Amino acid sequence: MAAVKSRRSQHTADTRAALLKAARRLFAQRGYGAVSLDEVCARARLTKGALYHHFENKQDLFLGVYEQVEDDLLRAGEDAAAPDADFWNLLSGAGRAFLDVCARPDTRQIILDAPAVLGWAKARAAEERSALGQLQAGIEAAVEGGVIESSAPAILAHLLFALFHEAGMTVAASSDAEGARAAVSAELDRMILGLRPRRTV
Repeated sequence: MAAVKSRRSQHTADTRAALLKAARRLFAQRGYGAVSLDEVCARARLTKGALYHHFENKQDLFLGVYEQVEDDLLRAGEDAAAPDADFWNLLSGAGRAFLDVCARPDTRQIILDAPAVLGWAKARAAEERSALGQLQAGIEAAVEGGVIESSAPAILAHLLFALFHEAGMTVAASSDAEGARAAVSAELDRMILGLRPRRTV
C-alpha cells in the first residue's frame, strides 16, 4: 500500500512539474495573454482534466510559474553570498544576482506580466514567501547585530525590496537586458552601499 501511495504521489508531482515547465516556457516566450491552456496541455502532453486537477484556472497556473521565478531569485541571492562577506557585500551581491535573474530570457516576460496578471496582493504574497522574506530576515539580523540602524526593520525591508523590484523591472523591460543589467547594477550598488554608516575618525 505504501509503495502504491508513493508511486501515486510521484506521478502527481511529475504531472504538476510538467505543466509548470510547459507553461513557463510558453509564458516566457509569448506572454500570458497570448498563451492558451490548450497550448500548455499540448506542450506538456497532458489533458485539460489533469491541468484542472492541479490548478484552478490560467491565473493559478501563472501563479505557480511566478512562484518558481521567485524561488530562482531566492536561490540566486543565496548562491551569491560569500561565506566571509559582511552584510553590505551580501546585500550588494544579492542585488546583482537579482538583476541577473531578471535579465534571463526565461524570466523577463513573466516578471513583467506578474503585476497585471496576479494583482498586487497575490504577487506580493509570493514575494513575501521568498525573496522579500529572505531580505527581511537579513535586515532584522543586521539591526539586531548593530550593523544597521532601524526602528522598523520590516518597513526598511519593504522599502529596499521596492528598490530591488523597480531595478529588476527596469532590466526586464529593457530591449538590451544585458546592457541595462550592468548600468542598473552599478546604480543599485551606489544606493545600497550609500546606506552603510560612515566610520568616524
